[in-house]
Amino acid sequence: MGAGVLYLLIVNVLSFIVVGADKQKARKRQRRISERTLFLWAIIGGSVGSYIGYEKPSICT
Repeated sequence: MGAGVLYLLIVNVLSFIVVGADKQKARKRQRRISERTLFLWAIIGGSVGSYIGYEKPSICT
């Protein structure tokens, strides 16, 4: 596995986790993660992870 592929895999997994944390905070009506942070994760290579995180249906609802 190339270094670029490994980088994208790690960044997308972390992006997915960050978006999931933001959605969890939104459900609990807590202070959310800033859009700047979410967009930064997407820009540095985590766009697929961000998209899946936002489109993933919530288990609780």
